[in-house]
Amino acid sequence: MLTTRRQNAGCNTPNVIETKRYKSVPNANIIARCGTLPGAAQGASSTSELQFAGADSAQANVRVSPGYLANRQFVLKAGGHVTGGTTTNLTVKLYLGKSATIGSNTLIFTSGAVAINSVSGNWELEAILIADVTSLKIQGVAYGALNNTAVAQAAIAAVTTTNPNTTEQAFTVTLQFSASHANNAAICDYFEVEGA
Repeated sequence: MLTTRRQNAGCNTPNVIETKRYKSVPNANIIARCGTLPGAAQGASSTSELQFAGADSAQANVRVSPGYLANRQFVLKAGGHVTGGTTTNLTVKLYLGKSATIGSNTLIFTSGAVAINSVSGNWELEAILIADVTSLKIQGVAYGALNNTAVAQAAIAAVTTTNPNTTEQAFTVTLQFSASHANNAAICDYFEVEGA
């Protein structure tokens, strides 16, 4: 199938129009995505919060050009798979911002700590959001699942942003294991923004 869609060519470039031959299109509503996923496994022997990286080892982020998110609903999605090398929990978080310093970005939603005790499973987070040019806030709800454990839907804290009509909006996703083990491995397989 030959299709034209708006997407990130890579994680570090704003969305562009790209015509490419796809066997199937995951969703025709994709506005932007991180084009370097899936990335390598992360989290081995660490209990630090880490930003997921793409196959190029650069930060996995989704960047949306000005105007695409102004005064409209959109869906931020991230997902992948994970293996806990020992008795451990995994926490996955979504952020507004693309700084390499996690604390410089603004938390949108957290999965909370979910047990991944010496097993493998999938994870996914989805946030249904709206950004408007009057309040300059991103608001909405988010939910997900980790290792077949539901992450309950909850309202996000209203995130103050810049004007989505005139400024690029960028998002990042992080992981954190509660116990260090050489066989801990979390992979982000997709990270994207869809129009609703």
